[in-house]
Amino acid sequence: MRVAKEGPTCGLTKDILIEEVAKGETLSSIERAWGMKYNTIHNWVKKWDLKGINPAKAQELLDELKQPVMREKNVQQNDAVKAEVYQQTSEMLKKEKKELEKEIEFLRKAKADMQSVSEKLLQERDDYKRAAEDLEEKVLGYDHLSETYRQTKERLSELEKEHAELVISTEQLNAAAETVKRDPNSTYETLVELGVLQKPSDPVNPLHYGRGGIECIDAIEAATSGLSGPEAYSTGEAIKYLWRWKWKNGREDLHKAAWYINRLLGE
Repeated sequence: MRVAKEGPTCGLTKDILIEEVAKGETLSSIERAWGMKYNTIHNWVKKWDLKGINPAKAQELLDELKQPVMREKNVQQNDAVKAEVYQQTSEMLKKEKKELEKEIEFLRKAKADMQSVSEKLLQERDDYKRAAEDLEEKVLGYDHLSETYRQTKERLSELEKEHAELVISTEQLNAAAETVKRDPNSTYETLVELGVLQKPSDPVNPLHYGRGGIECIDAIEAATSGLSGPEAYSTGEAIKYLWRWKWKNGREDLHKAAWYINRLLGE
């Protein structure tokens, strides 16, 4: 069972309080002199049934006391209590100091660990950055290789086409050679039929200007009807080169046709 306190830990007693008030001290001055917390004394005044005490009332109470207050003894008790409180406070402070030192050491270690992690993250970031730069260079290299591959593939297709045409020409030459072997008097028409020789065309109206039963010049006249000047000329030239490109100059004629078309577009 908890024992009720008879007075504050500073050593102040009811008798001492009455004696001090009788001497003219106020409750506030007594509270300060005994090192008590603010307003603590009022709680004890109420508990000791001394509410409203003043010097006159205090003197009356002193007169009623049978034995004088033993101030010396109470002072000694107060000193003992203060010493005990000091000892307890000192031990508590030492304990708190140790705990604080442990906390500081923990924080130092945590800081060191965080610094280490930060350095690792920075190193990892730099590694990823270098890897990204290397990858970007490789991607650019792959793009270049891709373009080279595309051009090579186109050239290979052209070479395959040329090779096929060469095979056909070789076969035609072989066939012509066999014909000549069999009949040294082979006629010119026979060689033309085999495709070894081409029948000379009309220099005025070559074969490549007459396709599908339509003369190129007739098509140009129909297409330029209603046009005049540069428009009529450029239109006619573009049609001419588009008409003959497959059977004369190939891509060169297509470029020429494109040039006249761009001229018509104003580019």
